[in-house]
Amino acid sequence: MKFWVLALISTILFFALPKDVLAQQAILSLSPSTITVQKGQTISATVILNTENDTIDRVLAKITYTSGILAPQSIATSNSFITIWYTVDTSSTASELILEGGVSGNGVSGSNLTLATINFVTRADGVATVAFASDSAVYLSGTSTNILVQSQSATYIVGSTPTASVTPSPTISGTTTPTPMPLPATLPVGGTEQYSLMIAIGFSFVVVYGLFLVLKK
Repeated sequence: MKFWVLALISTILFFALPKDVLAQQAILSLSPSTITVQKGQTISATVILNTENDTIDRVLAKITYTSGILAPQSIATSNSFITIWYTVDTSSTASELILEGGVSGNGVSGSNLTLATINFVTRADGVATVAFASDSAVYLSGTSTNILVQSQSATYIVGSTPTASVTPSPTISGTTTPTPMPLPATLPVGGTEQYSLMIAIGFSFVVVYGLFLVLKK
């Protein structure tokens, strides 16, 4: 009897956890992740989103690039999953692109979603890096919870290939404050989903253990 009581309490606590606590982790990447071209050629870099089975409705991608080697020529959004664009900016800040948009309806999920394709013209020989700034974000549908935890940069070689190989390195993005949009502008009072999960698990353990001691008497 004691076992079934504890099992029932544990099940109730699990399903009582908020959705954002159980959220997965979204990933932004670039395709191709590496390529070698000659000066004057164009590199088409596609921004890819993997939502890890979660449904999202807004994306903010701040993309940095080596401006001495690459120059953004155009941004193609015809194949994008975004239905409402807030910002497609290539000129406000040197060495940075800003892509921000939302999805109408019930949001979208997928492992290979195209955000946009950036066409860079190569202007000098060297090794260029294209990466996502730490304040990029992917928002869980209907919330202000940023579930982006990893972004993968790209390395583009213009001219002769260096002797040392260069491998794109993943970066971890921190929790950011959303820009003003129709959705809420701050994270839930509980903080990020990682901290909320830790608190929820700790609370569940204390409750179950306390009941176990009571029932044991």
